[in-house]
Amino acid sequence: MRNFHDIHPTALIGDNVHIGKNVTVGARAIIYDNVTIGDSTVIGANCILGEPQAGIYKDLSGYQNPELSLGANSLIRSGTIIYAGTEIGESFECGHRVTIREKAKIGQPVSGYPGMPTKRMREFVDLRKRSAFPNLTPSCYVPIQVRIY
Repeated sequence: MRNFHDIHPTALIGDNVHIGKNVTVGARAIIYDNVTIGDSTVIGANCILGEPQAGIYKDLSGYQNPELSLGANSLIRSGTIIYAGTEIGESFECGHRVTIREKAKIGQPVSGYPGMPTKRMREFVDLRKRSAFPNLTPSCYVPIQVRIY
């Protein structure tokens, strides 16, 4: 099977979504309303970007999805969920199946890769203090309103 470069025909794209140049969106990815994706970014299969916050269940007709901003040259591996209202800087990378909750602010460069054991968030924040390149490892969970720079 060849790697797919472009927006896969099975991807679902919402309203007011801005996709930069040379962006790849994998099979069955869902991109909700009000998402901005920077140039030369790769979104893996089965990812969800701009996952609605809990407010959607209280007011379905009046809910407005907060903006999700994903910087250029980023790599979002398969199965990752990034909630609406999150800001992520350029050259971000994460492992597979990472969950990033709403209002997280992640600077640059932050990366994660397969093969590392999953760390608890406290250990991850401590790691950031010791390294210029913290890692979001597979199955990592980033809680609400965390700032990682």
